[in-house]
Amino acid sequence: MNSNESLLKDEYLFLQESYDNVDRKCLDIKGWNITLSAALIAAGFQFHAENLFAVTALASMIFWYMEAFYRGLTFFVRNRIEQIEIVFQNGNCKSEKPLQIYSSWDKLFKKEGKQTLKYLFKGHVVLPHLFIMIICLFFYLLGGT
Repeated sequence: MNSNESLLKDEYLFLQESYDNVDRKCLDIKGWNITLSAALIAAGFQFHAENLFAVTALASMIFWYMEAFYRGLTFFVRNRIEQIEIVFQNGNCKSEKPLQIYSSWDKLFKKEGKQTLKYLFKGHVVLPHLFIMIICLFFYLLGGT
């Protein structure tokens, strides 16, 4: 294995780990939302505090946006992963410059822009955030009964 191929392999492994870390972070965000929402909903019913339902809906929207933001980052990571995979499939390791994460990211970002809004409405991102938000708004509008 030549040094170019070795560096591309190292870059690929780093990017794959970064991609996996975003998945873990998104699961954490979902977990934070569910935990906080359950506590606030329970408190809202226990203390007859309808405003807690509105706060919970707002918090759920923030968690939803945070997850979409992180998922949007994977768009740029995935692009470089795909580039490196194509290089290995075609056997063109000598012609591909390794260690181009930032350059690849910057070029694609200038072309495509932020990806947060694109990911905001994807099914795997929407749930459970939208569900929690709707339920909480429903409880808020009912006056917490």
